[in-house]
Amino acid sequence: MGYKGDSRVTIYLFSYNVFVRTNNSKEDLIITDRRWAAYMGPIGVRKMNALMQSGRIEDAMLLQMVSPQDYGIFPLSRNMAIITMSPAYKQHLKGSGTRIIYPPHAPTLSACLGFGSEDTIEPPTNKFLKSGVMVYRYKIKQLVKRDVTFLNSLLLDYANQFFGYANADKVRSSLKEKNIDI
Repeated sequence: MGYKGDSRVTIYLFSYNVFVRTNNSKEDLIITDRRWAAYMGPIGVRKMNALMQSGRIEDAMLLQMVSPQDYGIFPLSRNMAIITMSPAYKQHLKGSGTRIIYPPHAPTLSACLGFGSEDTIEPPTNKFLKSGVMVYRYKIKQLVKRDVTFLNSLLLDYANQFFGYANADKVRSSLKEKNIDI
C-alpha cells in the first residue's frame, strides 16, 4: 500500500536539501507554531494526477519522483531556512538533459514554485572519500524579497495559531500580503 503517515516524513525521505538565507532581501522569515510549510504547485498537481492515472501508486521508485509536495520549507532562524525539494526538480536544472515544457499559466520554474530559480534549487555537490564516506557540499543561496514574502505566506497558511518574528519592520510586507496588521 502507499505511504499513509506524516507528510513531513515523505518530504524528508524523498528529497534533496537546499539552504537559503534572507540577509540581503530586507525581509525576514516568519517562524510559526508548526515550524514548517509545504507547497504543491502546477507541476506537483500534474505529477500526482499522472501517478494516480498510472495505477502504480505502490511503486516506491515512482513515488520518490512524485512526492506529494514540490517542496517543504523549514525556517531555522529569522534569516535562514532549509528547503526540501522533490527530486523531480533535478530534471529542471541546467545539464539534466531534459527539456521541460511548462504549463501556460506558469511558464517558468519560478512561476511553478512561487519563488527562486534554477540556481536557487540546485542540489548539493557530493563526492566519495577514500574511506567510502559521502561528503555533501551545500551552497547557501540568497533569496530576494518577493521569494521571502511568498515563502512567509506559505508559513502563515500552515500556522495553527501563532507566529513570531524578530523585527516587525522586516516582516511587514509578508504580513501585508496576508492582510495581517501588527
